[in-house]
Amino acid sequence: MTMLEHLKTSRHIQELLALISFLALMAVGILWIIFNLTELNAKSMALATAQSTLSGIETRRAAVSVALSPQMPEPAGSPFLEGESQTVAGAHLQSRIIGLVTANGGFVTSSQSELQSLKPEDTSLRLSVSFEIAYPNIQPILYQIEAGMPYLFVEKLDLDAPEGAGPMKATLAVSGMWQRQQP
Repeated sequence: MTMLEHLKTSRHIQELLALISFLALMAVGILWIIFNLTELNAKSMALATAQSTLSGIETRRAAVSVALSPQMPEPAGSPFLEGESQTVAGAHLQSRIIGLVTANGGFVTSSQSELQSLKPEDTSLRLSVSFEIAYPNIQPILYQIEAGMPYLFVEKLDLDAPEGAGPMKATLAVSGMWQRQQP
């Protein structure tokens, strides 16, 4: 093989290597574009899912805020249960809780006011109420008890779902602090 033929063959090899290098770079570029488009598509789908979730949360929040709008005016004033005696303060507490239950579609079956002790200096009152109510109506009652005045605390909530359709049975224990009215 002559030197000229060797150079021509070498030149063909160089051209072939250049073509292979060019095609390899093109393949890498195309793969890089496909990878980025796939990643962009995945991020776009995640964004759409997040927007859908946010929309659902905002819809539920709007529905809950409508459901939680006060149906009874909140008592103004003292954060304490007021009354001339513990018994009167317990009656006010009982009236408020029964009013909330009935205003939200519930039916009170029983209630019991419990004094934490019979000592006049004791200021803690507790009320247990048993009632029947539809499940969605429980949240507005709990909100109005804990967000309003006087300060009341839900100590216990027992829910008993019926086997079939119908309202569920609930037992609610609420407590608050009594403050003797000053003459």
